[in-house]
Amino acid sequence: MPTLFRISNPAPAIALTLSLACHGIAAGQTTDRAIFVANNGNLEGSITSFFVNEDGTLSFADRLVTGERDSLQEPCPGCNASTISITPDGQYLAVGHPASNDASQAISIIEVGRNAELTLVEQFFAPSSLLGVVWIDDRILAATQSAGFATTNTVNIFRFQPSGPSLTLQDSTTTTGFTTDLAVDRERRRLFAQQTIANGVRSYSVAMNGSLTELDFLPLDNTYQLGLGASADGTRLYAGGGISNGGNKVSGVAVDPETGALSPIPGQPFDSGGSAPKQAVVSDDGLFVIAGHGSDATVRTFFADEQGALTATGVSFDVGSQGTLGRVATMDEFVFATDTSTLGNGLMGVYSFTLGQSGELQQNGPLYDTEGLAPNGIAVWNPVGAPCPGDLTGDGDVNVFDLLELLDAWGACADPGDCPADLDRSGTVDVFDLLLLLENWGGC
Repeated sequence: MPTLFRISNPAPAIALTLSLACHGIAAGQTTDRAIFVANNGNLEGSITSFFVNEDGTLSFADRLVTGERDSLQEPCPGCNASTISITPDGQYLAVGHPASNDASQAISIIEVGRNAELTLVEQFFAPSSLLGVVWIDDRILAATQSAGFATTNTVNIFRFQPSGPSLTLQDSTTTTGFTTDLAVDRERRRLFAQQTIANGVRSYSVAMNGSLTELDFLPLDNTYQLGLGASADGTRLYAGGGISNGGNKVSGVAVDPETGALSPIPGQPFDSGGSAPKQAVVSDDGLFVIAGHGSDATVRTFFADEQGALTATGVSFDVGSQGTLGRVATMDEFVFATDTSTLGNGLMGVYSFTLGQSGELQQNGPLYDTEGLAPNGIAVWNPVGAPCPGDLTGDGDVNVFDLLELLDAWGACADPGDCPADLDRSGTVDVFDLLLLLENWGGC
């Protein structure tokens, strides 16, 4: 499989440190809840990290510039940091840069330190255009190749190798419509992709070696599928209908947890109450769906019943002028939303809300400045329930028994798709896996 080319000099102001100390051993995830905002500026791309306090207020942690330029005529692979995802172990961010004047787009891989500090590992050229990225596991990354309405769109699977570093294409599959969004359930059992024009949703399984298998496709007639969101248990999907089908619809799809088969939730599509819904996410407890709207820039909440059918709560938060709402994300009882522009109120940044028992959105603090241009995508990190790299026995500790398991598996994996001791997913159990295990030694 081809390995993507590194961008050796993504921007004059960025220095890349390619050392084993930085890439061969993970620095370890933060033990506090955090969010990471991708700032989608045309002249400057950046990532901002915040700690999430107990009361839902945010504390600034760090900001990393991924690319900058003086004019739109200059190449800038690291500008337009639009979409962002964090590994299940909280150690790496992947950022898609879908819009630039370069022949190929870029994926930035960023390491997250224990204090939510951000270090650029590397930027890689990738097939255009990267409107959706999501980690399947700590080394396998899915990304869209959103090439437009009339040309071939694909879902690509990459393997990230910190020692090197490298990003290698493992598998790819085509879709029949404009594919811009991906979603996974919390257990990472299923990958989902939407498509517009040829409207519908696809489900996939992804093996440990990165091979991709399509499980089902559900056509959804005249309603677009935008901003795909999955419930934590992976049994429901929702998406905004944009300007299609009356410009006020949210789709609902049921997922068979055993087979990945897809079927419409009874009563869908649901009336969103707003104008041009562009995203739908599910609360962590599965009781609510939160829809973000493009034309009226509102965040609206809905009750979800046992079958997944939606009923509007009547709660709406208006971010501001048309088109200024970016993306929406959830964590525990909190909801986060970005304001991409200073239009209307002179401010842009990220909001934090507490989601109440009736679907109300209680604002936690002010609109927080990301210190970046056009805040958009949001990745959330919750250390509760996070995987514990190196715990091969599953006893909640990384100890001598895990070390013995790793040593017993030393060498090339007989089945790369099922090789738990291969912690860095390289296909071989070697010294890099040993270093990762030692880095996480102790109680999970």
